[in-house]
Amino acid sequence: MLKKRVLPSEVRFKDVTADYLEGKRESGQVHTYFFPDGYATGTIIHLHNKDDEEDIFSIELQSLSGKVRISREYVEPAN
Repeated sequence: MLKKRVLPSEVRFKDVTADYLEGKRESGQVHTYFFPDGYATGTIIHLHNKDDEEDIFSIELQSLSGKVRISREYVEPAN
C-alpha cells in the first residue's frame, strides 16, 4: 500500500482541487490530509492522455466517507 507508484508515460496531471484551496492547481504540490477520525481532505485529481487532453479521468476522494470515485469525465468540485 505504501509502495511508490509511477504513472504510465502517456498519463499527465491536468489539475488538482482540494477543499482548502481556492481554484485549481496546475503545477506545484497539493496535499491530501487524512485524519484519525476517518475524515480526509476532499480532493479531485484530473488526469489526461498526453496526446489527447480531452481524454480525461477524474479521481475524487470524498471527505466524509473517504470513498474514491473514478470518472471518465471532468468532475467539478461541489462547492
